Amino acid sequence: MRLARSILLLCSFLLFQAACGSGKGGSATPGTGGHDAGVAGVGAGGQSGGAGTALGGGGTSGGGASSQDGGGDAATDASGMPGGGNQGFAYAVNQDGTTVSQLSIGSNGALAALTPASVPCEMRANSLAVDPSGKYLYVVNERGATSASYGSISQYTIGADGALAPLTPATIATDYGPSDIAVHPSGKYAYAITYYYPLGGMKVRSVAQYTIGADGTLTPMAPGAVAITGSNPQFIAIHPSGNFLYVSDGSGVVDQYTIDATTGALSAMTPATAPFPFPTAGHTAFAITVHPSGKWAYVTDYYGGIAEYTVDATSGALSPLAQTKAVGTMFQCAAWIAVDPSGKYAYTANCASTSEAISQFTVGADGTLAAMTPASVAGASAGTNIQVDPSGTHLYMTSGESGSGNVVLQFSISANGALAPMTPATVTVGGSPNALVLVKR
Repeated sequence: MRLARSILLLCSFLLFQAACGSGKGGSATPGTGGHDAGVAGVGAGGQSGGAGTALGGGGTSGGGASSQDGGGDAATDASGMPGGGNQGFAYAVNQDGTTVSQLSIGSNGALAALTPASVPCEMRANSLAVDPSGKYLYVVNERGATSASYGSISQYTIGADGALAPLTPATIATDYGPSDIAVHPSGKYAYAITYYYPLGGMKVRSVAQYTIGADGTLTPMAPGAVAITGSNPQFIAIHPSGNFLYVSDGSGVVDQYTIDATTGALSAMTPATAPFPFPTAGHTAFAITVHPSGKWAYVTDYYGGIAEYTVDATSGALSPLAQTKAVGTMFQCAAWIAVDPSGKYAYTANCASTSEAISQFTVGADGTLAAMTPASVAGASAGTNIQVDPSGTHLYMTSGESGSGNVVLQFSISANGALAPMTPATVTVGGSPNALVLVKR
């Protein structure tokens, strides 16, 4: 099963099944983000990075988007940036165009295309991640330069003006079908899910592991990958401490690893997996994110639920905490999930409904989720990835398929966490935008 294309098929199936009273489907992308020297990153799966100063991804803020009402047209400064100044950048991978869209973030949170509006990547880009310094960006491609090739990772520098430029080499080869990538909060290591990797001559699903050089280039560790216990790995989340890594798995478990503090190498925990608590057949672990405090983790489910976990402070092991229904009036696939930097609010993208496209929750003192009033807001009918910006004032959602307009939807976040569409409500990007990362400066 491959990322956005699987989402679209599943969501189409859900919309049909809703009329008949049943359905399932979903997809998601976790990622990482971080902060260093006044730069913050948020990754494709909605996981904020470790705490820092200025615009740190761990929840501190200062000088972020200045307007939360989203109620007026964006002002434009002398440079042509919307909102009176450039506060950072956003990047979206487009599966139908082998491109990465690059956008500026105005002071009021409005997005605007840079010039050029996109740069090339390789085929079927699935996900992307930015390093904590905001200097480098990585894209996992399901295929390389041709449809017959195995996968690859495209690697770029991020210029002061937000423009992406390929590193040397521009890509590194991976094994078949990488689906997600995450960068360690230290900026020293990266991890990518591949469906098959030759470990000791055996082909298994795995997490490939890399060191990141001073120039941003990736180099495989030795060993180059660790095996995944489950049979259908989806997405990665890294604990804010940098000590633990988790992989949501469609076989109904969450794989859990410790990260060596010296080398960055992964080792399976004991036990190697945490159970996915939904008992009904067909429920499938999909997106995963870790709360900024590091105390809780959240995993979405095809049927529209969210599994909530506590995180053991010493071992990092997950224990089921509670279960929440992400959507109310129909079975919709709860795909991506994001928690805002303050840790007070959480949001899921529900890719089978226009009217309930984003569910919104408060996060309790014990980590459990409770629906806001209203419980959801409208968005893209096949919406895929969602991201909250590091200042916690705006949320962005990729439309996921050409039929939804090839756009990123943009919302303001009120003081109580509720979402409201901005004006304009969307910005056009490439074909079938699938995942998004943010860099706030």
